[in-house]
Amino acid sequence: MLAAAGCHMLAVPPDNGCRWESDVLCGGTRTEPLEPPTAGKQQQQQRRRLTQYELEGPGAQLYDPDAEENKSCPGYPNILRSSVACPTATGERKTRLAQKRDRRIGWLHIPKAGTSFGTALAHLANDWAIESDPSVVESLPADAQMKDCAVDKCHTSETREFARRFPFAQHFPNVFWFPWGQQGRWGSHTTLMSSTGWKDYKGHMFSMFREPSSLAASSIQYFPKARRSGYSLKDYSERVWGTTTSMVTGQTRDGLECLGNPTRNRCPWTKGKKPDVARAIKRLDDFAFVGLTQEWSLSICLLHAQHGGRCRSVELANSRNTSSYWLVDKHNVKTKAVDPTNATYDPYDGELFKAAQRRFWSDVSKAGLSRKVCERTLEEQGCLPPAGAAVTRFTRSRGNSLTSGRYDSED
Repeated sequence: MLAAAGCHMLAVPPDNGCRWESDVLCGGTRTEPLEPPTAGKQQQQQRRRLTQYELEGPGAQLYDPDAEENKSCPGYPNILRSSVACPTATGERKTRLAQKRDRRIGWLHIPKAGTSFGTALAHLANDWAIESDPSVVESLPADAQMKDCAVDKCHTSETREFARRFPFAQHFPNVFWFPWGQQGRWGSHTTLMSSTGWKDYKGHMFSMFREPSSLAASSIQYFPKARRSGYSLKDYSERVWGTTTSMVTGQTRDGLECLGNPTRNRCPWTKGKKPDVARAIKRLDDFAFVGLTQEWSLSICLLHAQHGGRCRSVELANSRNTSSYWLVDKHNVKTKAVDPTNATYDPYDGELFKAAQRRFWSDVSKAGLSRKVCERTLEEQGCLPPAGAAVTRFTRSRGNSLTSGRYDSED
C-alpha cells in the first residue's frame, strides 16, 4: 500500500511506549501514570511526546488518532492504549520495558545480617536478566553461592570474590546498585548516604534485618577488635547502639565503624548525629523487600513471591557463620559463646527492628503466605528436600525447617 502511494519506507525503531515527559520510558524517572485531569489540574498534565510513527513520514501516514489502539484509557485521557496497559483501580500500569527497567536491586548489607542474602539476590537478578535478554545473559550455576572465606581462604571479601567468579556484565547486567558507582563496593556495608547514589534505587532497596541483641552478640564474637576490646556484651551493645538505624538514614559512612572497632571515639556516634529513628522507619517505604534473619526460609519464600524467580537450595545455606572457627584467635584461645540476653536494649535499632517486623509480616500476609504454603512451595522448587528427609532438611536449611521460625543465622 505504501509503495503504491509512492512512499519510501523508513526503518522505524520499535515503539518503546514513551509518551510523556519525565516518563521512565522516555528516559525520565516518573514510573506511575498521570492522574486523570480534574478541575484546576489540566495545566499540570505533561506534554505528550510524539511516537516514531508520528515523527517520520510513512509513520505519520500510518498513524490514525481514531484507531482503537490510539485511544485513551478510560478515566486517563493522557495515557494511550497503544503500548501500555491501562491503569488499574490502584493507578498502576506496566509495560514489558518498564518491568525491565524497574528490575533493579539496591542491596543494603547490614553487618552480621546475611552475607548469604547476596546469593539469593544474585540468582534473582540472573533470572530477571535472562527473562529480559536470554540471548546475551549467561545462566548462573544452580550451586553458585558466596564462599566462606574463613574456610576457603579468599584473597578478598566474599562479595568481591563472588563477583569475580560471576561477572555482573555476563550474569546480571544493569541490575545492581554500585555505591559511588564502584562495582567493587557491591555487597559492602555502605550506608544510604546521599553521595552513594542510592536514591536512584528508591523503591528498589533490598535488605535483611536482625534483632539488635542477636546482632551485637554475633558481632562481638566475630570481629577480632571487638573480641579483644575487653568489653562485656552489655558495654559493647551500648557502644554500637543505632548502627542499623544510622545505616538506613545515612548518618554514618560504613556499618562496620563501631561494630568492627567499638573503641573508636566516635562510637556509638559522633556529636550531632544521634540516630534518627523516625526517619529510618519512614525510609523503609523505599525498600522493595524487607526480610528477617530469624525467619530466613520464610523471607526467601517472600522474596520470590514478591519479585519472581525460583528458589535454589543454596539460598537457604549459611555461607558465613560465626562458627567455632571464628571463636579461636591467633593464639588459639577459644572464646566462650555469648548469650544475647546479656545485651542492653537498643532504643534506636530496637524500634527500627519492630517496624521491620511489622512490614515483614504485613508483606507475608499480603502475599498470602504461611509457613505451610512456603514449605510446600520451596519443596516444589527444589529448595527444600521432601518432608520425609528430616535430617537433610535440618542440615540444608537455615533452621529446623519452616515450622519453627525461631532460628537466627549467625551470618
